[in-house]
Amino acid sequence: MSESGSSKNLGVGPPGTASRRIHLCGRVSVHVRLLWSTLTVMVTAGSVFSLVQPFWIVHPDTRDSLGLYNYCVRDLRTRTIAAYARTGIAGYPQTCVVHGGHFHLSHLPSNAWQVACVLYGGGCVLLTVGSIASIVSFCLPSVWSTRLALYTGYIQTLAAVILVAAIFTFPAGLDSKFAQHYCPGSRTYSAGKCQVGWAYVLGVMSASLSVFCPFLSHYTDFYEEQAVPLVAV
Repeated sequence: MSESGSSKNLGVGPPGTASRRIHLCGRVSVHVRLLWSTLTVMVTAGSVFSLVQPFWIVHPDTRDSLGLYNYCVRDLRTRTIAAYARTGIAGYPQTCVVHGGHFHLSHLPSNAWQVACVLYGGGCVLLTVGSIASIVSFCLPSVWSTRLALYTGYIQTLAAVILVAAIFTFPAGLDSKFAQHYCPGSRTYSAGKCQVGWAYVLGVMSASLSVFCPFLSHYTDFYEEQAVPLVAV
């Protein structure tokens, strides 16, 4: 075998080729980690924002809306001049409150919503932990950063599972008397005269995107493992 053939098989090229290749692999790994961290923070922000919004289920006519633990309804005691000036129709101001006046699981109108609230809230907490860990990973040595990303991936897997479970559990509580009062004809997995609100759609999107976070976390060092210094023969 010729010397040039041996060099080709060993991957040895002109001077500086190996160092450039290693540098490129390191950059790709950083880009994967940056993508993972960015997606994690975005999913966390979307999930938390969806959690606190009372627009999971919305009535298209009255604009009454229901959330996981809060809701907005018309205050029938007061008509607003501002609403009349905007629309030409005498309107009522929206009052947004938490079930029972202050948050407590027992105040939620159905067991399904209680379960969904616990699951979704727990998923948001886990995603927040994952976001912090993904940012901290940039400040750690490569070995510790890899381990942290691996463990964070497991946390994000659990978060994704319980978020999806919460998304599917919430509509099961639409058969409660409270939901039927503001959404006539509603029943389990049917909103009746109401519609799915943007906050619920945001929750679905966030839960769907969270599935990709654990996969990215396992590839944050994929290219670094392949970057082996080459020695010219």
